[in-house]
Amino acid sequence: MLVKIQTNWFVPVAVPLSVPHKLEGCFVMSKCVLSTHTPILFEVDNDKARRRRRSNWSCGCGSEEAHVQRQDLSESESKRELEVQEARRAISSYLGELGVSEEESLSIAWNCPGYVKMLLEGVRDLDEWGWETDEEIAGLSFKDKILRVAAQKGDKGKIAYLETLGLTLSWSINVAGYLSAHTLPSLIHKVTRIKQLFFSPPDNDGDNDNDHHPSLFMKNIRLTMRHLSISIDEDLQRTFSFFEKLQAKPGGLNILASQDSAFSSLIQSFPRMLHLPLDNHLTLILDSLLNFGIPTSRISHIILAFPPLLFWNLQILQTRLLAVKQVPTYRPFHLFFVTCLPYN
Repeated sequence: MLVKIQTNWFVPVAVPLSVPHKLEGCFVMSKCVLSTHTPILFEVDNDKARRRRRSNWSCGCGSEEAHVQRQDLSESESKRELEVQEARRAISSYLGELGVSEEESLSIAWNCPGYVKMLLEGVRDLDEWGWETDEEIAGLSFKDKILRVAAQKGDKGKIAYLETLGLTLSWSINVAGYLSAHTLPSLIHKVTRIKQLFFSPPDNDGDNDNDHHPSLFMKNIRLTMRHLSISIDEDLQRTFSFFEKLQAKPGGLNILASQDSAFSSLIQSFPRMLHLPLDNHLTLILDSLLNFGIPTSRISHIILAFPPLLFWNLQILQTRLLAVKQVPTYRPFHLFFVTCLPYN
């Protein structure tokens, strides 16, 4: 009798078994067991597939958390930006109350990031610790809190203005301490006039030497610092200290090539110059230099090469200019004229 055998009836046996030739419902063929029952399906444990599913689930959760974090960060940045904008408007309003024009107050408020940050931190600190003691203050708007913190600083807007000139926040605070006698409008006026007198943009009135003179100017200053062997007086010590501070900054003495950067560095090292009278002193100093024959385009180089010149008595300046014109000497003043100003 022929029996039709289905191929899926054969179930592999792991090891050779010694079984009878005839079992109930079963036949043995070679080392395979012939079963009359439907074979049991074996599920293969696919570790890779399981790990992949777990990884996909984890990535899904991680991406969702990252999305939430990015959203929170974006909202936080948007809130900070709104606070910065509101603080700038408050600063502009505060400067306007001090007598500064609307255009000038807006320019200052939008160019003093360190001052803005300082006021914002002051408001946050008081929100956390200080406002609760005064219900009236605690109920103020954010703008009013900025105004109150600005007033508490006591500088009356000078820190913000000095920062717009290129000084860092710490130096602005330091220099503002020397200028307590000034109102902000008077300080702005004096700085503007000093820049017009001594740091006006050079005119190319046929002088082709203007283009390369700044590099010659800085080269001669370096040579002077390196080879000067005369006795150093107090004015020269202060001048060399000014140069050394510049060398320690990024860019070094090349800072002097920029009118704005050079002027801010000059104020940082010689803040007393902002106390000098304009008409009764600084204007007369300028006239003496021009009458001596120094071109207008070279005036700023002379001031930067020897800043103490601004503090000299006018009579002393004229006497030394006359001595330089008649007999060349190696006084510090003449040395700086020779090294920093090519003239006939």
